[in-house]
This record gives sequence, C-alpha cells and structure tokens, in this order.
Amino acid sequence: MSDQSMQPEANRAGSSDHEQHRTPEGQGSDSTMSEKEGGPAEMSVYDGMGNEKVMVTTDGDDGRIIQGTGDTAEEAVKDAKKEGGPLGPAVGH
Repeated sequence: MSDQSMQPEANRAGSSDHEQHRTPEGQGSDSTMSEKEGGPAEMSVYDGMGNEKVMVTTDGDDGRIIQGTGDTAEEAVKDAKKEGGPLGPAVGH
C-alpha cells in the first residue's frame, strides 16, 4: 500500500486522469485545532475519485454530536445542521 501522504500536493490522494477537488487553504486537514479556534473539529475525507471534502464534528441544537461534509467548512457545518442523519453524504463514498 502506498503512503499517500508522500504524494505531491496535486496528487495527494493518488494520481488521476482528472483534476481533483481540494479544500480551501486552512480547512479540512489543514485546519488548526478546534480548541484553539473555538470552532468545530475539521478533517478531510476523500471520495472514490480523489476529491477532498471537509468533514466537521460539532454540537447539534439538542446538544448531541453531529457531523457534516461539504466542499468548504461552511458547507459542512450547514450539512451537519440539516436533519436526516449523523453523517454527511461524502462519508462512505
């Protein structure tokens, strides 16, 4: 198994024959610790085509932990606040 962390930035999810989406600078895996910023915890997830999405873990209105995904952190927070399920649609693809 290859170490994908050693891939060049443009191909960090592996080489591809198409352009891969990346999260904005400072979001996803490039975000600071949420405890330092006071925001939700962020991480990066990748779909089967190497596109990077932001996943956030935050508190829902009822105090339960919820997660959402999106192309940006803002989209991921909106997704997490939607009703329907504990995980965003980019998880598990």
